[in-house]
Amino acid sequence: MSSIRASLKLITTPKKIEEEINKIIIKRFDVRFRDIGAKLTKILRTTIEQAITSSHVYSDVIGGGLKTELGVVDPQTHLDQMVSIISSSTHVTTSRLRIVSGSVVGEMTAKAVISDFSDVFSAGIGVYTTLKGDVIPWLEWLLKEGDKIIIREYGVEFGHPEDSRTNDAIMRLNRRGWRVPSQYSGTIENNFITRAIDSSLNKMQDEIQKVFKQGLT
Repeated sequence: MSSIRASLKLITTPKKIEEEINKIIIKRFDVRFRDIGAKLTKILRTTIEQAITSSHVYSDVIGGGLKTELGVVDPQTHLDQMVSIISSSTHVTTSRLRIVSGSVVGEMTAKAVISDFSDVFSAGIGVYTTLKGDVIPWLEWLLKEGDKIIIREYGVEFGHPEDSRTNDAIMRLNRRGWRVPSQYSGTIENNFITRAIDSSLNKMQDEIQKVFKQGLT
């Protein structure tokens, strides 16, 4: 009986095979990676909007004592525009997938807050002019002035519906002056917007993990 002997020689090196596999992975998942970024942008925007509008400061400006104290007639319009500006500034960007030291690597960056709120302050919202011609930048007071005295020699006095813009409070001479009440006050680094977003970070993290699992399987 005759026998046949055969041998195989591996022409393609293991390194080359690894490179080809990584190229296939990149080709398959690069589009998915960008899709994940786009989906996360929408989810984070919604999460941030919900966090801000659930804030007790937001609620009290809309229809609580803070609305009366600040003298804001139509806070809803101003706050809706503010939330829209902050939401639209939220983006998740992705890099192209690439091979680094034999591994497939990609970066994803989330920008979720305007660092100095300049876009909000320059939009002409959160401001009104009194009958005397005084400009009241009430939203800026809430977001950046902290506990410092803003109006000297005047304070808020409630119970004057006939003379008030909001049917309750007016400014009266008061040596102590007026500042944003401490339960509402904030600075650029720490205000009701940043606190609302901070409180939703765990939810954002959960959403990111969920979207990644769904997008890469």
